[in-house]
Amino acid sequence: MVTAAGQALLDAFDRIVVINLASRKDRLREISEQLGRLGLSFDHSKLFRFDACRFDKPAGFPTTGTRGCFHSHMGVWQEALARGDGSVLLLEDDLDLASDIEARLPPALAQLAASDWSIFYGAVLEWESAQAPTTPIAMAQSDEPILGGHFIAMRGAALAGIGRYLSSIAQRPAGSPEGGPMHVDGAYGWFRKANPHLTTKIAVPDLGFQRSSRTDIHALGIKDRLPIIRQAVEMVRRLRRRLR
Repeated sequence: MVTAAGQALLDAFDRIVVINLASRKDRLREISEQLGRLGLSFDHSKLFRFDACRFDKPAGFPTTGTRGCFHSHMGVWQEALARGDGSVLLLEDDLDLASDIEARLPPALAQLAASDWSIFYGAVLEWESAQAPTTPIAMAQSDEPILGGHFIAMRGAALAGIGRYLSSIAQRPAGSPEGGPMHVDGAYGWFRKANPHLTTKIAVPDLGFQRSSRTDIHALGIKDRLPIIRQAVEMVRRLRRRLR
């Protein structure tokens, strides 16, 4: 049964899309468990899995994984625009929802719905702001750096422009003064700064956290390359998540 928080999520966005590599069935299982806490599953008509992009060469991006992540985000927004969606929530498959998400999510989304917004961060890794944030929804200035794209939504003019903007970045040479291939977090910052009329809102406190798991973006460390060590590390990671 869909919980109150799950229904709030469904009511807030036209579509919810989870980015997941076909090879990462572990992450698909884990994000499915997180959504299951809200009574949601991929059987719901508003919930979709996006097959993440994978490349053999970085083609100007910092790494092949960075390129894949960038193109995956871009693909979600481009498909949303082609479908005519009014608002879309993008989730990465390493997202863990807050332990008190059932209490935290409905009031945050209710306040978001009552406000003017174009870009919404349900969670961030870093946010450099000169002002004290308000709760449960705060506004970020267009020139304030934000790190984290694992829980992000777009609507209206932002949704109409973000796919084209990311495509332009991907086609420029690395290091271009206009903005060349980069991490998608940085590209969102460039987009926000170039479009100061688009209002950015952030959930405070975060509605979720980036789960500790084997990366697909950067080169693997020795603990993730060796099978026996990797299994032990995964056990520790799962224990830490349960204790959060």
